Amino acid sequence: MEAGLALQAWQYRWSSAAYYACGAADALVDANPCYEELASEAADRQRLWRAFLETADAREDEVRQGDWAVGNATFRDRMGEVRGRPLRRRGRPRKVSE
Repeated sequence: MEAGLALQAWQYRWSSAAYYACGAADALVDANPCYEELASEAADRQRLWRAFLETADAREDEVRQGDWAVGNATFRDRMGEVRGRPLRRRGRPRKVSE
């Protein structure tokens, strides 16, 4: 959206948003159980997904800063352990003790 490639996420050709938000056929998108649980009717799921895409997310700033895990410190530490991938630390690198 920010790059100006489309006005709405579901208008961008390479996004799965058209599948979820509008019900557009897409052979590359698999069924998502979490999405299916949003509502029993397809039209209701699509409406909810469009609303989700159009609503600001308070965690968006964290994501933009390059962190791959968003959540509280406990969750982030646990994800770092589980994935074996350190979280990016913000700010100046720590000094190494000699």
